[in-house]
Amino acid sequence: MRVTFASTTPVEYTINPTVTYDLSVADGDITVERLKLDGAWVEVDGSPVTDGEEVTLRTKGDSGKIRVTPSAIGTEMILEG
Repeated sequence: MRVTFASTTPVEYTINPTVTYDLSVADGDITVERLKLDGAWVEVDGSPVTDGEEVTLRTKGDSGKIRVTPSAIGTEMILEG
């Protein structure tokens, strides 16, 4: 999935919690959080991901939901798993 954010509003995505994802960011930074079963959002290990960085995202969130918050309009994220 390739996304260019039109705002800095957090966006939720459904992921497969058993898959390891490759994540890269350009033209801004992103904060990645996972949704716990109790409804709380917690930052995942390795977040924030900074401009130009490529990381491996592994989270065992039971909900299968992550929330991504870009630091700037036009931030680009590529998430592949």
